[in-house]
Amino acid sequence: MTSQVFISYSHEDKALYSSLCLALDGAGVLRRDVSRLSLGKPLAEGLRSAIEECDVCIFLATARSLESPWCLAELGAFWGAGKKVIVYLADPAIDETDLPPQFRGNLWTANATDLVEGIKETDTSRIRKMPNGYCVGLGPMTIKVILGRIEELDCEDEDCLVALPANEFFDDDCIHDSQSALGAFMQHHFKGQIPDIQTLVRAALANEPTKEVKKKPGVTASSYGVGKCVFLDDPLSSRLRIAMVSVTTQRAGVGLRADAAYLFNAVASLQRVMANHRLTRLYTPILGSGHGGLKGEVSLVCMLIAFGELRRKSAHNLKEVNIVVFRGKETSTPSASEVTIKRALDFASRFLAE
Repeated sequence: MTSQVFISYSHEDKALYSSLCLALDGAGVLRRDVSRLSLGKPLAEGLRSAIEECDVCIFLATARSLESPWCLAELGAFWGAGKKVIVYLADPAIDETDLPPQFRGNLWTANATDLVEGIKETDTSRIRKMPNGYCVGLGPMTIKVILGRIEELDCEDEDCLVALPANEFFDDDCIHDSQSALGAFMQHHFKGQIPDIQTLVRAALANEPTKEVKKKPGVTASSYGVGKCVFLDDPLSSRLRIAMVSVTTQRAGVGLRADAAYLFNAVASLQRVMANHRLTRLYTPILGSGHGGLKGEVSLVCMLIAFGELRRKSAHNLKEVNIVVFRGKETSTPSASEVTIKRALDFASRFLAE
């Protein structure tokens, strides 16, 4: 067992803590000595270090620890960081109803054997930390969540596809907006050539079926539908393979929006493009979370589910998916929190791998 545990307890429960340590040591559980929290650094800083180093927090629940602000702070900090928390009821005077609501149900035990088994079930090898993000394996497919800017990534290999979001009309004004994923990528790689790219997109759509819809009050437009892909192979001798995929709609009285269901259509279309052109690696921003209005965390989870289901059913050619979460600088806050990213990848690894 490689998981390291942190034990949160009241110092008034020293005897119970010592007994628990003996049980864990006997089971081969690697534990962090909590006395290190106070060696040469403030308690808050020591707690941050413990959260980074430990995979599991065991809360030694007694009447005293439940009244301890510091114990509850430790418990909340691990929970907020997305780490596994197991509540061990060591005091017969308390029961599940005395616990904070989020730790009731299957997150507690009064049995030391069950406690050890719960720790053994923690497999932190599923999610691997990279210098610029996190990754997880879903069978033969690797999904990486990269913190950065999609326009700065090296996507020129012959097996790579870059997916960029578009609307159902493929007339996005945000192609000129460097604050959007589409605009940032296009301005970076085709600065001064945007009209030429737009000509290529119109040519690729020339014979595609459309439907006339009311885009704005008094304005109709030709829609190519949600999930439609426009594939550009080596546009303007760029050595890039680009797929613009529609993930937003616009209607009179509703405005511009994305929907979770649209992402499943978009991912399926991207996979078909990749299969047809024998591409195996995909780079894409979080789709639908910009002008589409979807919350970034929701978009990320939906995309992971969509790719996981595709891999399980048919997407055997898709070997690597790189989802780029925007972060302007290394010191900047990403558009989706790292805690959320790890939780989403953990979900994918647990339920989508088989």
